[in-house]
Order: sequence, then C-alpha cells, then structure tokens
Amino acid sequence: MKFASRLVNFDSAPGDTFHPMATPIYQTATFAQERADGFGPYDYSRSGNPTRRVLEDQLAALENGSRGFCFSSGMAAISTVTRRLRTGDEILADIDLYGGTCRLFSQVLERTGINVRYADACSPDFAAQFGPRTRLVFVESPTNPLLRVVDLQSTAALAHANRALLCVDNSTMSPYLQNPLDLGADIVLHSATK
Repeated sequence: MKFASRLVNFDSAPGDTFHPMATPIYQTATFAQERADGFGPYDYSRSGNPTRRVLEDQLAALENGSRGFCFSSGMAAISTVTRRLRTGDEILADIDLYGGTCRLFSQVLERTGINVRYADACSPDFAAQFGPRTRLVFVESPTNPLLRVVDLQSTAALAHANRALLCVDNSTMSPYLQNPLDLGADIVLHSATK
C-alpha cells in the first residue's frame, strides 16, 4: 500500500516548488525500483534516503550553498573534506582548532603523506605561510577554544590566490549568524550537535 500526503501552502504562487512543512520519516532500508536493470534516486538508506535529502537541502539553503551533505559526526565531515587531497598535498590550518580536528590532522593524515602546517590565520604574516603544495586552508571562526575571529573574506582571497580551497568550520556561529560561503569560502561545515 502506498500513502502520500501533501500539505498545501496557500501563500505560494503558481509554479513555486513545494517544500513540505513536515517531512515524513522514511524508516526503510531498501526502496522500490522502477526497473530491474537500474536504480532510482534511492536504493539503500545508508547511501541516501528522502528524509536525509530534505535535511541536506535545507542545510544547503541555510548556508546559501549548492548542495549539502550530512554525516554521522562533524569529524566524519572533516575527514571527508581531507579526502579531496592527495599524497604530498598540504593543509594550512589555523593554530586554534578543535582538538579532534588537530588529532585527525596530526595522527591520521600524517600516515597518508598529507602534510599539515599550523599558522596564525589572524596574523598579517599568514599570507607568507602558503607553500607550493598548499591545497586546503582550514579555519574556524570564531575559533575553538579561544574565540578568535578570522577574517574569512581576506583568508578566502589568500587561499584562492594560492590555488587552494578554504574550508571553514562554522560550528560556533552556525548558519543563523554567519555564512562563510557568502564570504568566499569553498566548503563550510558544522557539527549540528553544537
């Protein structure tokens, strides 16, 4: 048996995209497929499901981003960002980061051949810290635990001038108070539990 419901938004204009006010929770592990020789948009809940997709789309909208991805933890998200790098690449990270991020960078990434250097992103000397292999700049703003404010707009300009991406951990501010993508960041992440 199939069940579908639709909430009507009487304030919407004809042709507006419908966004449900209350998202159904899909507790299925597998999904019906249109064809036996191909998959539809969802095949197994671990790889995606409609409930998570609505959350990801809403988070992307809050961040003014093009796509959002949800992970089981903030550390899983940070780890995924580092997968964009190759052996020999370098992360230029601010000196004041969440301890779990520092442990990931120093204890896990060093075994992959990805170098991590720390520098003060609030210092005028930060521009001199870029190297030829710097591919990712990683900052928090405000930082954790010292609550220093990094100028994200100028840091984004520096990163891009050096052919690097800027990733901002926005856990402290959330998209309610700050949108790093609007300031030039390439990737923004946050821990939803904060």
